Amino acid sequence: MHMIDTDSIGRASFVYKGRKAWHGLGTERKDNDIPGWTVDAGMGYDILRAPVKATIAVPAFEGGAEPTRRTIEYPKQHLLYRSDTFAPLATVGDGYKIVQPGEVLEFFEDLVSAAGDYDLETAGVLDGGSRYWALARYREAMDFGAGDIVKPYLLLATGVNGTATTADHVTERVVCANTMAMALAEESTTRVKLSHRSTFAPDAAKKRLGVGAAMRHFATSVDDLINTAMSRQEACNVFCEAVAEYDDKGNIKNDKHMRAVVKDIMDSLDNGPGSHLETARGSAWGALNAVTHYIDYKARARGKEDGGAHNRFKSAQFGAGAKFKGKVAEMLLAA
Repeated sequence: MHMIDTDSIGRASFVYKGRKAWHGLGTERKDNDIPGWTVDAGMGYDILRAPVKATIAVPAFEGGAEPTRRTIEYPKQHLLYRSDTFAPLATVGDGYKIVQPGEVLEFFEDLVSAAGDYDLETAGVLDGGSRYWALARYREAMDFGAGDIVKPYLLLATGVNGTATTADHVTERVVCANTMAMALAEESTTRVKLSHRSTFAPDAAKKRLGVGAAMRHFATSVDDLINTAMSRQEACNVFCEAVAEYDDKGNIKNDKHMRAVVKDIMDSLDNGPGSHLETARGSAWGALNAVTHYIDYKARARGKEDGGAHNRFKSAQFGAGAKFKGKVAEMLLAA
């Protein structure tokens, strides 16, 4: 089931508003009711903890009693598990701070209220309950002309699998549904990232995110990219430099991989959705969207059941793919 968690009756722990997402799985909602979203997203459980214990066999001495079993407790190591199924999720240190699944949607409660600026759009649970997130769409889209519309979102993602808690502005380009971190630069002023050794403070996170400032900065960055002329060869050079890995002598050590990836990105540059728009054709903005289209839809990812869609989604939104998009954005803005 594409690695999405499922409840006791086999229903996907994924909820959405509007268009269907993720292979058509999940439950559709038409409201912003937080309790209802929590249930339908599969977030109606708590993460509990218990000290790690191990039962070992103690051998008998020669001529002595029968072998015995002894339980040893490791008080500085804790097992995290689900309150509903008791399924183990992770082993962590005793200083680990848990962000509960329900807290993810509660983070959006005032933002999606009647007077708020956002509408919940998707939320869900992955990997057996060890990762959970929610995404809310800002009610005003950005129009960069020539039919190039970008929808701003606010993403909160966390889990118990070693990842940090991240609250971030992201965007979706309507013509191709490419996704991109909104900041593009000055990331620290528009993104909150906390390790699980820190306590998550929702109000402080919202204040630091600075919605208005983030949108202004993103719009300025996109305008700069649109107005930066970039030939096909110049774009190819940027892509090669972003993918290339060098050895100690300065030689490219992943030449075959680099050529394959750049070939796919160039195809997105030439033929990807939105590549024909005036804002994209022959510009750094078009080059960036070629990369985001490649990462979101074409990058190779393992997964027999779904052709790698699950792992590609995780990478594009939370992992190496997201980092690669940011790396290319910085290179293009500096061009």
